[in-house]
Amino acid sequence: MSMAQEEYERKRDLFVERFVPYLREHVPAEEIVRGVSFLPIVEEGDGIVLGKENDGYYKGKWNFFGGSLQDKSSNRLHPTYEDIARGLFEEVAEEFGVILKASSFQKSLMDIYHAVMRKKDQSEVSTLMFLVKYKDFSPELWREHMSKRNNEKKCWREHDDAIAMREDELKFDEVSSFVRGYISRLYLRARTKWNAEQPGISYHKQEKIVSYM
Repeated sequence: MSMAQEEYERKRDLFVERFVPYLREHVPAEEIVRGVSFLPIVEEGDGIVLGKENDGYYKGKWNFFGGSLQDKSSNRLHPTYEDIARGLFEEVAEEFGVILKASSFQKSLMDIYHAVMRKKDQSEVSTLMFLVKYKDFSPELWREHMSKRNNEKKCWREHDDAIAMREDELKFDEVSSFVRGYISRLYLRARTKWNAEQPGISYHKQEKIVSYM
């Protein structure tokens, strides 16, 4: 194992250790989570950062950053708090080029939103969405992060580009069905939380929405 990989794993394990107590406080233990999404909120709550998928079912569509916990979970049927924290850290590093630190992440966290989407075959996709105040985003900064990451790790890039999309710029034929199912509610939540007296404190309750894709 290289020194860079050792340092990456050390930071990941430290994030998991320090973020799990926060998850235990805010996410009920009985909730079954299959995936995580990282939603940077910008422009006073009016912009949500999305990535353009370069492969797979949503190729060419703007989608949330994140992914499934199945390959990252010690318990595929019911991922643990540790699995959620580890999956979040790895997805953000892989797709957004940022290494999370628990203390600063918790301060910037605006809300935790539990989305449950029911597919046509009645199976469910259960994703924990982390809405984060992210003032310094720009597509150019994202490209810089990702270029540095790819040069260091020589790994496959999941998104071709990133954008801070405002609600009045949203074109439903250009985004994934998952984004279409939740984006309007998320814009409302983001604007509300941006101006809240305690913007760094997430909601204690979980919200579930069922829709079809």
